[in-house]
Amino acid sequence: MKTVPLFDVNLLGDVFTERQSRNLRAGKTLFQLVTKGAKSLNAAAIWMDAASSVMDCIGAYLRYQQAKEITAQLESQKEALDKQIENCRKILQVEQQVWQEEQQNRLEALDAILRRDRQSSVQLLRMISGYRNSMDLLFVELTKIRHKPHARTPELLALVNSVDKLMQAQLSCLVAAFDEPNS
Repeated sequence: MKTVPLFDVNLLGDVFTERQSRNLRAGKTLFQLVTKGAKSLNAAAIWMDAASSVMDCIGAYLRYQQAKEITAQLESQKEALDKQIENCRKILQVEQQVWQEEQQNRLEALDAILRRDRQSSVQLLRMISGYRNSMDLLFVELTKIRHKPHARTPELLALVNSVDKLMQAQLSCLVAAFDEPNS
């Protein structure tokens, strides 16, 4: 493929200047032909005008060939750019698929973590509920023992203090289990 400058500014200026001068000469010749007749025409001038017309035709043909070559080059560049755009679209589609798959994997992992945490929370609440029932029975028994007048012994006071500490520890564990973020 030939390489032709795509945007030649001087080419257009030369074309218009050359055509204007040729049209001016043709106009003068036609004016002489109409006003003075065929005998006053200069044969050399007519021959020169015909030669310049042929040269102008050759120049027009060369410009046409150059324009054809420029068009071919531009079409080639357009095809290359179209191919590049298509490749970029394919890359974008592949990246979009990868992002969607990664998002799906992250969502599945998050769902698994939430299910596991929910199961742990339910299990913890069951355990605490069981311990709470045991402690309620212990409190009922302690209340019964407190109402008896001869039951004020140091062992009973130590048992009451231990039960109070157990209740505080259980509440602290419960609060810590629900307040701390999962790691």
